[in-house]
Amino acid sequence: MQDIPAAVIRPRPSRFEEQPEAKAKPRRRRGLLIAGILLGILIAVPAAGYIWRNKIARSAPWAQDMYTLLGIRTDDPASDLEIANLKTVSRVIDDKPAAEITGVIFNKAQYAVEIPSLAATAIDDHNAKLPNPYKFHLQQQILEPGETASFRVIYQGLPAGTKGVNVDFDNHAAD
Repeated sequence: MQDIPAAVIRPRPSRFEEQPEAKAKPRRRRGLLIAGILLGILIAVPAAGYIWRNKIARSAPWAQDMYTLLGIRTDDPASDLEIANLKTVSRVIDDKPAAEITGVIFNKAQYAVEIPSLAATAIDDHNAKLPNPYKFHLQQQILEPGETASFRVIYQGLPAGTKGVNVDFDNHAAD
């Protein structure tokens, strides 16, 4: 019988010795991947909340208050409201020209809408808007779906050259 040479015994690394750096990289990559996913979520959730803020505010009324606290407008109420039956009657008050303006605001949306302030703007012969519109608010602040609110205001101190008055929602009320 032949003698079998003894094998060379190679020492195995113990569990407590440092692992080679090749095995440390996948853990670092995994950590970067998790950090990237978390960062993406932290960016995507607020972005989605901002993009779909109108739908969110309509479906969850408490969200409207949250957006208001953050200073974010959720909708343009003028797109859901309609001014109708607008009538202007010229008057003279204290020897100055004035206009009595009456009209109705109708909520054509399927949800309650807050009524923004209104602006009555004087118009000259060429249908150009004159400066310094008369701004006013209605006593009723919210219109339910299909509800109307009427208004009557006196626009005193009309500018010289006024031939008519236009009433619209005040676009600068939030400024």
